[in-house]
This record gives sequence, structure tokens and C-alpha cells, in this order.
Amino acid sequence: MSHEPSQGWRRDVVAGHQAMDTTGGSTWDAAHRLCDFLEAQWGQLMADEAPRAVELGAGTGWLGMTLARNVATAGCVCLTEQASGGAMEWLEQNLSANVAAGLPLEPVQLQELDWSRWAAGEPVQLPQPPEGSWDLLIGSDLIYSQAGVQLLPRVLRSFAEAFPQLTMLYCHTLHRFDDFDLEFCREIRQQGLQYRVVAAEGAARPAEAGSDLDPLEDDCGGFLEELFPEKRVVVFQISLSGDFLDWSPCLARTQSPQSAAPVKAETPGATSDDVVEVGRIRVLLPSAQAEEPGPETILLRLVNLGPFGSGQHPTTALMLQAMQDLDWSSISSACDFGCGSGILGLSALRLGARSCLGVDNVPEALTAAQQNAEANDCLPRLRLHLPPLDVLDKDLDFYTRYGDWRRGGAGWTPLVVEEEFDLVLANIVVGPLCRSAGLVRQLLKPHGQVFLAGMKQFQQQQVEEAYEDFELKAAGSLDGWALLQGRLKEKGPRRTSSLGFAR
Repeated sequence: MSHEPSQGWRRDVVAGHQAMDTTGGSTWDAAHRLCDFLEAQWGQLMADEAPRAVELGAGTGWLGMTLARNVATAGCVCLTEQASGGAMEWLEQNLSANVAAGLPLEPVQLQELDWSRWAAGEPVQLPQPPEGSWDLLIGSDLIYSQAGVQLLPRVLRSFAEAFPQLTMLYCHTLHRFDDFDLEFCREIRQQGLQYRVVAAEGAARPAEAGSDLDPLEDDCGGFLEELFPEKRVVVFQISLSGDFLDWSPCLARTQSPQSAAPVKAETPGATSDDVVEVGRIRVLLPSAQAEEPGPETILLRLVNLGPFGSGQHPTTALMLQAMQDLDWSSISSACDFGCGSGILGLSALRLGARSCLGVDNVPEALTAAQQNAEANDCLPRLRLHLPPLDVLDKDLDFYTRYGDWRRGGAGWTPLVVEEEFDLVLANIVVGPLCRSAGLVRQLLKPHGQVFLAGMKQFQQQQVEEAYEDFELKAAGSLDGWALLQGRLKEKGPRRTSSLGFAR
């Protein structure tokens, strides 16, 4: 009996979209790419004519149901989801709708699986197949929070120990959140597991995947080298034994929606290779020719982009536009938290702030910001520091890259928090953004304003929960990215330390 259809897999499972507290309300591109991989490799993956598969974080259920629809008609496919947030109800609704439409999905079963039990150290009863052992574990784009980074590897470890012959495949979109990518790979190793990328978008051979083949290689240097890397979907195989599949070129001709075709940017301004323009702010990048500002134009020149901060990212455009809508007569001081090249801090000075503090845990970013401040005649009004001592002492990434700050700190000194600011601008990736809530609170005057960016719209609630001492409201969105604006709540004890600051 063949389980590799000659006409290609039927992809007629219908799963809609629903707004939810989790990301399971939609079928993400990684699920389709993992389906491509499974279809191409099925003959090499499974010899069993009645395969038994389990899907983690099934979401809409599209991937698991499509697998059952095509190859597991004599086996079993268990779709797992958390009980909270309406995820299980949504999964049940999609399965019922497809069964009612006449699809042969008898092998599909649903089971709750709460990852938080691993965090609590509680005994966990893993899903069990009707007979024998699970042959295949699958999942796609399950990491969108710090909890996912920490818990998914533990869940995988439990399955690997319980079912030694299990093949585990996790399809993941790299460069959505670079920090999470790296932390996930580290946590996989910490759990005693091994990983290998066995397929990647746009890569017919492993070498064509470049640094995405192993994000941790060369101390993450290659992975973090590009200023704005394109997202790439890859298929990780996770193994306890170290046995891996051969490389598959099956995703070589697939492209993520981001790179498939040019998309008209819904930005509040315009960008090119050498100029960024948002409202009245016009930023000349290093390759741009010198020019004179117009009568209403705020002209900035960046001579060094450093590792972050050209102004071309949607979150920076959101920030720059929102800053221009402020009443600067009441803003004397600003803090650019996670300053990168200093573009937000320099803009604040040009808009009306008398002084600005730039903070970053990447010394190369501080060097770039200093050079840009000099090029725009903003020294010494822009002061630059590493994060405070208590933050640096917890930052293992900083120590790995630069050693003990006390022995030079790559030329920069930690911030001593002795001042509060009228405006704090924090445009950093969502994990560090959430962990920095305490420090942001310390830096803000009681009646000051804060702008927070770096999160996708579906992560807004996560940020709001981290910043529970603030009254926050949505201040804009662009290409799926969100901007929050707010002030401190009038009551509540002031926190005295940050949980961490790491890009």
C-alpha cells in the first residue's frame, strides 16, 4: 500500500482565521512549508503503512488534518493544543467543519497539552497513540514569546525520552525575532538535544542557507551580521540520539510572502537605498549625497549605521511619525532605550529636546550613535552608556562577546540611573522589551510619556502585561508591527531593577 500519492497531496482542508489570545487563529506560512517537506520526503520518512503522528501547538489544525487526509488514513494523528485562550474550541470547530464537508479525517484525535506544566515541574501525561509508539512529531512557528523559547525544548525532550524512535520536525521562520531564534537553539542544547536544519527556503544545498544553517555557529556572528535579514523558513530536525535525515532541496523554490513579490509599503513616508523620509524627518544614509534641508525639513545624516538603526524598519517609521505628533514644548529630556545608531535620540534633539540619553548593550551601536551625533552637531547633548551594572551582570551574551565590562567594557561605561526623563523611546525586540519594563519605569518621570515598539500586533497583550504599571494605548501599526504609547499609572510602588536587557 503506497502512502506517497502520485498526483500530489490533496490540500483541501479548510481552516479559517479567528482573532485569539494565542497565535493559533491563523495557518502560518511555516505550516505550508512543513507540509511541502513532508510530501516530498514521505517515502524516506515513514516506512509504516499506518503512521502515528502528533502535532504540537496545532492551532487551526490545518497541517495535522492535511497529513491525516493524505497518508495516515490507517494510522493516527493527534493534534494538541492548550486549553486556555479558546485554542481547543477553535481546533474542535475546524475539525468538525471539515468532517461535515466529507473529508476522511477519522484518524484525527484532539488532546489538550499545557506546556506550562513543564515550567511548574508538574508530572505530565504525554499523549499516547492507540498502540505502539509515535513515529512522527511535527510543529510549526511555535516560538513567539520567552515562554515558548524555554518550554518547547523541554516538551521535545520529554517526547524524545518517552519515544526513542520518534522523528521530530519543527518548521520555524528565522529572523522574525533573532533573539528568540538564538535562545531556542541554545535551550535545545541545554536540554541535551541536538538540532540540524534539513531544508530551507531558497536553498538547494546546505551551503546556500548560509548562516541560517546553524544560528549559533561562530558565536552567532554570521547570523546577526545582516542589518535587516530576510525571514527564511527552515525545517529543524530535533534529535536526542544525533541521527539526522539527509538534506532536502524541496524548499529551494519556495519563498516566504515577504520575499515572493514587491509589496507596496504602507509607511507614513518613503524609503530608498540611501534616504529615509518619514513626515518632516529626512534621514540621509551613508551612501546618500549631501543636500540642504528644506524650510520645514528636519535633516539627519547617519554616517555609521552600526548593527541596528537605519530607520528602514516599520517600527522606526512608526516611532518617527508619532514623535512628530507630540507637543515638544513640554519635553526637555528624552531617553533612547536600545538606541542603535541613535536615530530616535537624534530626532528627539532636532524636534525640541534639550538633552537625550542613549542606552544600548551593543558597544558597536554606541560607537555608531556617537559618530552620528558628531556628524549632526549633537554632542554633547546626546550622552551614551551601556545598561546599568545590575543588568550587565546578568547579560551572558554581553559577557560572551565582550568579556567583563570592568575590564574595558569595549570603551563604554554602564549607566548610573540618577535622572528621569520626560520621554522614553524603546524600540527593541519583544523579549528584551518586556524584560526591560522595570528599568524603563525607573527612567521615566511620573508624568512622562513612553513609546514602545518592536512587537508584532499579536504580541501587544504580552507587552501590556509586562508594563502593568503603565496606562498604554495603541498608537499605530504598520505591516503587522505595533506601537504603544502611554504614561505611568498614578499609583503603585516604583520598581527598582530590570529583569534584563539583551538585544
